[in-house]
Amino acid sequence: RGGLGELTEDDVETINKRMHERYQAKKARDFNTADSIRDNLRATFKVSIDDFAREWHIDSDEYVMVESSPGAPVLSDEDCELIAEKLKERHTYKVERNYEAADAIRDGLKMNYNVMVDDKNKEWKCLALDVDTDATDGVVSADASFVLDSETSQMSPFKKKQEAEDFDDAFDDIFAGDDDDETMGESLTDDDDDDEYVSTIGGDDDEYDTTIDDDDNDDDDDNDTVNEMTDDSFDIV
Repeated sequence: RGGLGELTEDDVETINKRMHERYQAKKARDFNTADSIRDNLRATFKVSIDDFAREWHIDSDEYVMVESSPGAPVLSDEDCELIAEKLKERHTYKVERNYEAADAIRDGLKMNYNVMVDDKNKEWKCLALDVDTDATDGVVSADASFVLDSETSQMSPFKKKQEAEDFDDAFDDIFAGDDDDETMGESLTDDDDDDEYVSTIGGDDDEYDTTIDDDDNDDDDDNDTVNEMTDDSFDIV
């Protein structure tokens, strides 16, 4: 799903290497060097880094249209072009951290075209008109997966980390009576010293494996290309 832009395997290797260098600089509290590496990666490869989730992704303004579901509004070529332009405009606002304007575009696309946006996989889809897109109410249609992916992709990194920690706590409670409860809890939550970041392209040890996701997130925020990490690596989103 989505796309990785024009990254080559050498590009991914270079990004993973620089991510490891950035981690070492932050560990040594050399924040000027760490920030310089971050800025260089963004300027060179459009890399966005999510330190909360330990992921990096290519922050592209190109979104792929997913085939609409039966019962969805019929979009003309002009409609699709307008949606694509609005998504580019929204991306610019997000890069500028003008999240209020970015959210307004997202909400307008939903209201006018019943379109939802998946920032992680860089996709958009026109949903069926009779679909309840409130994931908290439970969606059982063919659009359910896209709705959930879309809403998850637009969580802020902080909120996603909070939800992950809440899940770990709840999972630990299930095994509260087990002898190995303490060990399990540590294995699920103690990753502060892990310098790996996940991607969605694939990688070797000390690299950022790749998957797919966008940049800094608020309630509508993004992720672009995700990798699964190994030692000294970030995942690609």
